[in-house]
Amino acid sequence: MDAKFLTSQLLLMSNLAENYISLIPPSDWRYLIDLAVKKDDYMTNIIELDARPRGQKKARAAYSNFVETVINHTEPLAKAA
Repeated sequence: MDAKFLTSQLLLMSNLAENYISLIPPSDWRYLIDLAVKKDDYMTNIIELDARPRGQKKARAAYSNFVETVINHTEPLAKAA
């Protein structure tokens, strides 16, 4: 996986968490959160190895947004349950 693809996937998952969480089963969100926590080093490594300065900056921002909207933000998950 490259940083460009990872960035798009992180943005997609953040958008789902912000706008469509009620449409996703809570068990799937829990699985996503567990997997993201386990793969933190993997995703961080992909971002850090990106040779494109702008791409790396965009990937870091997308990852930060993903962490805030999906991993750290449990309120929508509780509402969806």
